[in-house]
Amino acid sequence: EAEGGSWEGRRVLELGAGAGLLAIAAAQLGASVVATDMDQRVCALCASNAAKNGVDASRLSTAILPWGSASAVAELDARTAGGGAGWDVVLAADCVYPGRRKDGDGARADRPLLDTLLGACRLRQQATETGARLTPTVVVCGYKTRSVEQLAFWRMAKANGFTLEWASQSALHSDFRIEGLPDNPADCCGDASGG
Repeated sequence: EAEGGSWEGRRVLELGAGAGLLAIAAAQLGASVVATDMDQRVCALCASNAAKNGVDASRLSTAILPWGSASAVAELDARTAGGGAGWDVVLAADCVYPGRRKDGDGARADRPLLDTLLGACRLRQQATETGARLTPTVVVCGYKTRSVEQLAFWRMAKANGFTLEWASQSALHSDFRIEGLPDNPADCCGDASGG
């Protein structure tokens, strides 16, 4: 559930939407969703899947959004319905993964994703600085830990002001548990308190 218990009326941005599963679910629960990806064919697939699942185009739109540019995030916000004050929720499923890295890249491979998340969150922050009464943007990242090197992204996010909260591995389906990692990956980020 979204913070506050309901998706109804929430403005949602999804990064790396792919086929659109999360975007479609959020729209079916009442959110106004902009599902983004970096490939027009993928955006078309997402829109087609939304239509096949009874989601009206007024509830879910798609857009190309390359990661790494705060101005691209701001432009997308300004040109979509209800824009100008950022998003209530940003979703990113399986966007932190080792396959994007080349030897020696380390956390640099994830910097464009982090810059996009920061840009999305700053829009809401800037709107509240002008007097708007809005709650901060909530970022929900779902991913399967495939490598300890993925934890570099969370260290970098924390160093850039994000507060991390983790779903306990014991609460996850057994297919998504990784033996040998701490129950709370925040322990790997230098904060045993949980993020």
